[in-house]
Amino acid sequence: MQSIQNIQNIISEYKHKAFISYAHEDLKWAEWLHDQLMFYKFPRSIRQIYQWLPESIGSIFRDKTHLSSGDLSKEIFEALHDSEYLIVICSPAAVASPWVDKEIEEFKKTHDVNNIIPFIVNGVPNSTDNECYPENLRNIENVELLGINMINDEKDVAFVKVIVSMFD
Repeated sequence: MQSIQNIQNIISEYKHKAFISYAHEDLKWAEWLHDQLMFYKFPRSIRQIYQWLPESIGSIFRDKTHLSSGDLSKEIFEALHDSEYLIVICSPAAVASPWVDKEIEEFKKTHDVNNIIPFIVNGVPNSTDNECYPENLRNIENVELLGINMINDEKDVAFVKVIVSMFD
């Protein structure tokens, strides 16, 4: 069993706990999820049981600009590499966004694909007519990423699933 100090060092290895990737059309979902994660405090009773948990989640990166150039900006590139998790707001709009796909591709270069959390707000994964997973989520060898589905879950339930995905 790892000591609490070792676990805290692992937790603080990254500047951001997560990076939220989203299409401009899904801005409201990205803002909602970002705010929920940024202001969440773990209940004291949970932290007493799981002493390695921090008081709060920590920094969550969400780009607030609309990308227009052909390459990821230096800020986006660095934030992706400095984030432990990538949360992808999945929808048909995300499928159509070259930026979401580029962010996934870049994250996969330096991170385990199991650190990608699909957050489905519209559409169906691996569907022929209403796809919600961008190409770089569909084309992962030997891994099937299970998304957190806002269509089937209530907001609070989906939010808790995101936290559980990040903190096991």
